[in-house]
Amino acid sequence: SLFDPKLRLFRPNVSVTVDLISGLIVRVFERDAETPLSEILQPGDIDLSGKYVLPGLVDAHTHIFLHSYE
Repeated sequence: SLFDPKLRLFRPNVSVTVDLISGLIVRVFERDAETPLSEILQPGDIDLSGKYVLPGLVDAHTHIFLHSYE
């Protein structure tokens, strides 16, 4: 399941393609629920069945006034 923050729900049968060199997500697509996952997986793919994919969380916490500024 992939969490879609815009829709605020988990979307089943979604696959994510990651560029092996950059590590960036290059494709997000919905699979046909009727096609077995074993027929879709390519060498090097990671089966995340039964797992959840969430957006990365960035800690934007900062102490702007911790140090004095001129």
